Amino acid sequence: MTHGRNVFIGGCDRSGTTMIASMIGGHSQIACLPESHFIQEFAETPLPPAQLLPKILNHRRFELWKLGLEEGTVQRLSALPNFATLVAELAKIYCRQQGCESVLTWVEHAPRNVGSFLRLKEQFPHARFIHVIRDGRAVAASWLDQDWGPRHVITVADTWALRIAQGLAAEFAIPDRVLRIHYESVVADPEAAMRKVAAFIGVEFEREMLAARGFALPSHSRKTHELLTGETQDGVGVSRERTETWRHKLTSRQIELFEQRTGDLLPSLGYGLTTTSPPGPTRSESIGMLWAEFFERAKNIPVRNRRHGFRLFR
Repeated sequence: MTHGRNVFIGGCDRSGTTMIASMIGGHSQIACLPESHFIQEFAETPLPPAQLLPKILNHRRFELWKLGLEEGTVQRLSALPNFATLVAELAKIYCRQQGCESVLTWVEHAPRNVGSFLRLKEQFPHARFIHVIRDGRAVAASWLDQDWGPRHVITVADTWALRIAQGLAAEFAIPDRVLRIHYESVVADPEAAMRKVAAFIGVEFEREMLAARGFALPSHSRKTHELLTGETQDGVGVSRERTETWRHKLTSRQIELFEQRTGDLLPSLGYGLTTTSPPGPTRSESIGMLWAEFFERAKNIPVRNRRHGFRLFR
């Protein structure tokens, strides 16, 4: 890997970060890594690789990489000089096992990267960052269907607003390194979007990017990314469905609450409002939010445990 412009994608969950990563990973010179989480989490850790590597090896997300490192490899990795070279070597091993060792660079797409773009830039000085934005009401309609994450439209709105703020802060701080891309624009014109992304990364556009087959979804997340089926129409593997389904999946009151909670964020990003001066949550709605966040999350823990095949709490 000699290109050096590693790509970090971030944004609110359910905004299309995996879809866009799968499209970018379709390029012959780019490998798409599994969502690591540990890269973002340890980016600011001042520990040397010898002390940091055991933490990574025991990280629940690293288990999904299925590298099966031998003792000699672990010792070699422990002797590396810094975090960036450690990540680069782990990525190289992963790519070799996936049969794509000749790629020039890689893309990592954990949504929460968006809150660490500046810290990641310090560790990976030549990296490029992609801030993915999706209509927050569509995010809510998608997220509330899952068995993880926020369980109420108000907490989805708060999380979406936070991730948007983090991404906008990075755009302001390092404008030449951060590309903003809207989910809706990718769905509407995948080729134009990928040409823009390729130019930003510094590679030539390839039509294979449109098929969105650059990442093999792990079994535990196939249901949550059911629109990435691998099937293509005219060479395009991105579904054009569901950009507006939030209009009938959310109740009118849920839409009001989301728009009231996020204020001017939606229209400032180009998303029209459906209401004027919507009322805030009532006392009973606030209590319902707390109930949903506590009891619904607790109820879903064993479900997620079985799907992931590992314990969420160690």
